[in-house]
Amino acid sequence: MENIIQYSKENEEYFFKRIEELTDKNQFLACIETLESIPKEKRDYRICYELARAYQNFAIIGENEKGTEIELGRELLLTSISILESVREEGENKAKWNMRMAYGYQYLEDKEEFAIPYALHWAELDPSDKDAMAVVEECKQALKNRVKKAVLSKVYEIVVEILKSHKITDSLDYSNRENEELEEIDEEIYLAIKDYAVEEEDILDVIENVLEDLESVNKYKNGGKIMEKITHDFFWRIRLGKGTGR
Repeated sequence: MENIIQYSKENEEYFFKRIEELTDKNQFLACIETLESIPKEKRDYRICYELARAYQNFAIIGENEKGTEIELGRELLLTSISILESVREEGENKAKWNMRMAYGYQYLEDKEEFAIPYALHWAELDPSDKDAMAVVEECKQALKNRVKKAVLSKVYEIVVEILKSHKITDSLDYSNRENEELEEIDEEIYLAIKDYAVEEEDILDVIENVLEDLESVNKYKNGGKIMEKITHDFFWRIRLGKGTGR
């Protein structure tokens, strides 16, 4: 890591030029260490903004674009939001401050709705920046995906119980059942989930994934006992493909 640049009012422009150079090289740890070396009582709006930006870049992009572990990234995003809140009075009517608040919440899992008001204000303050409304649309889609994931999780649990009640252990067992019983199972499933807004294709996907998971459970036997853990990887695939950090 490069030597820390000492900040002073006299070398302010050079200091921020070096921070920008480090950012362009994706050396976010050096940015954070350099900015954190400035005593809190000497940090003005610009320093706080750059520090929040560095934390967000490290959380979203990662050092040298290598990514960051999810829990650490979440902690750093919360830190960035806290830093931005400390200069809210000066920043809340600036486009870039609202941009940073929007990104901070957008990349926090299950917090996307908090990003939308900031992105909308960002768009008002800088109508030329199309990224603002793109963030709004991405967050709205994330909310839809979250609702869908919750609904399909409920449907998954219902399907598991129905298939278990018929003592179905895997896909082969399911396909070997008589048509009459399969029709009965389908009727039970559709009756049980009639109050959920689920498309036909999604129901079939859930049934397929439940059968796969039941098969996995059936393989894990130890002393005659079947492990009760059922994977839910299917639901983690129903997520918004978010873009890169900025």
